Amino acid sequence: MADDPYPAQRHQLTVSARDLDTLAADLARWLAARVAADRPPRMSAVARPESGGMSCTTVLFDAEWSVHDRRESADRSSHG
Repeated sequence: MADDPYPAQRHQLTVSARDLDTLAADLARWLAARVAADRPPRMSAVARPESGGMSCTTVLFDAEWSVHDRRESADRSSHG
């Protein structure tokens, strides 16, 4: 801002400070209830992008689970 007297002292906003390991466990429980998994899904590559919106938090992850012993998965590369 042109009239900001101290531009070097601006603070970067923190969108979410949730621990990624805790978030991965929460995502696994959430996903298990939606895909009727035989056991808790395995979450990997859980990450937040460097930039994103201010209204919500984007979380990227890969997931593997089984339904009736058939392996299922979802990963970042399979969704455009």
